[in-house]
Amino acid sequence: MGRTLNTTLLAASLGATTLTGCSVGGLFRGERPGFEVSSARLVDRTEEGLKLEFTLAGFNTSDEPLPLRSIDYTLNVDGNTVFNGTRSAERTLPAGGSQDIILPAVVPLEALGTGTSPRYVLSGRIEYSKPGALADTLFDAKLIRPKIAFSDRGTLELNGIQPTGILTSEPPAAQMID
Repeated sequence: MGRTLNTTLLAASLGATTLTGCSVGGLFRGERPGFEVSSARLVDRTEEGLKLEFTLAGFNTSDEPLPLRSIDYTLNVDGNTVFNGTRSAERTLPAGGSQDIILPAVVPLEALGTGTSPRYVLSGRIEYSKPGALADTLFDAKLIRPKIAFSDRGTLELNGIQPTGILTSEPPAAQMID
């Protein structure tokens, strides 16, 4: 019964929106945000592990602000998952603008093995909502939840590295997920 009610409410909302002259086309197409890892750095090193920060640069070419909802990401080192993170994005990409997001990751030293230059892969996806009240309603009803993926790969240079050291990074990649 609840499912029928949701479907009926959705149909009524779409019908009312169409009748008032508003377009719902923007909900299903349009410009999407983009994301790339712009930097990676070692923040702290202890006897137990490393604290890393990855800066994710988000950009929005749309003329509407885009609320970011959540970020899920995984850090793999030498093929092994060493960190999983989920966080609220707590950001809105401004119209025609950009904004940085810091993604922290803590890596236990035992996960790094004995090499001095382990390879890392950071990958994840960001869930966002389209602008407008109808888009918010559809997002909250879990009917439309746009996502975009990002990834970065590089090397952790551990030979004598000190906090605020730079990690080497390969060109970023982002892809859209429907």
